[in-house]
Amino acid sequence: MPTYQSYPPSLWEPPAPPPAPTLTSIAPSTGVISTPYTLNCTGTNFTATSVIWWNGVAVTTNYVSATSLNAAVTTPAIAGSVNVQVKDGALSSSIRVFTVT
Repeated sequence: MPTYQSYPPSLWEPPAPPPAPTLTSIAPSTGVISTPYTLNCTGTNFTATSVIWWNGVAVTTNYVSATSLNAAVTTPAIAGSVNVQVKDGALSSSIRVFTVT
């Protein structure tokens, strides 16, 4: 009876985990209080299940390509900063900051 060692490693080793999304830029990166925008996110490793998070809340996200996502967002009613991140399951990108004036 063969053992797992008799098979090539690709048959018994688990697959490598997928790479985490990276968020390299957002556009626009600044906006006016209480104004709607289309937020464009550029990066790498985006998939059809990637989601843009706007200040800690998942927003409806449009997958454009493995390097581009966008979403309709509205800025808060007060000036400050909004954290933007891309998540795909348990994998997360770094945070970019959108400034509200």
